[in-house]
Amino acid sequence: KGTVGTAILKFFDLAIAVTGISEKQAQAKNIRAASIIVHANSHVGYYHGAKPLSIKLVYSSDNFRILGAQIIGADGVDKRIDILSTAIQHNACVHDLDDLQLAYAPPYGSARDPINQIGMIGQNLHEGKLKLIYSQQIEELDSESVILDIRSAKEREAGFIERSINIPFEELRENYQDLYKDKEIVIYCHTGAKSYNAYRFLELMGFTKLRMLSGGYKTYQSAQSLNKTKEAIHA
Repeated sequence: KGTVGTAILKFFDLAIAVTGISEKQAQAKNIRAASIIVHANSHVGYYHGAKPLSIKLVYSSDNFRILGAQIIGADGVDKRIDILSTAIQHNACVHDLDDLQLAYAPPYGSARDPINQIGMIGQNLHEGKLKLIYSQQIEELDSESVILDIRSAKEREAGFIERSINIPFEELRENYQDLYKDKEIVIYCHTGAKSYNAYRFLELMGFTKLRMLSGGYKTYQSAQSLNKTKEAIHA
């Protein structure tokens, strides 16, 4: 039956795990692939000891079949990578993850596990209710496109995407008229959670040229840092 290459290793206080193929491997095999990035906690935040968890899931652009995943975090990485490895071996699609019934208690997970969250995003993509944009595509945007930062002013102090405008999510209902419906709008927050709510609101208000930044500013910032490191190495 072959192998999906599931593996995990410990790196100081972090666990890093992979299964299936990456986007680069998919491209090398001429497979049309896309990805979903989710940043979440290992379990609910109100229960002590929750640790950040980052998941990147790779899927086929043609049929939404899951192709691979990479996860990094301090807790709960092994559980999630095993779920995704099993999903790949059973030819599951991204939206199938939304229906998985996973064990829940505050010390161990969330009512909507990060795996379910990926499934919810996959379901919206599958039904055409959501369009994503990725960090590496930001620089390719048309100069007329609007990059909308819906984080608070305090969050924005930690950094922001160049030429983005700031309308905090809590103020969007009162200020959405400042946006133009004939221009493409790319929405981002810190991790992507609030961006989806903003996306849906603007859609209800008649905006049709919307895209959401996958993984939010956290992913964009990491990608920028990685690029700078690569440039320094090659310099």
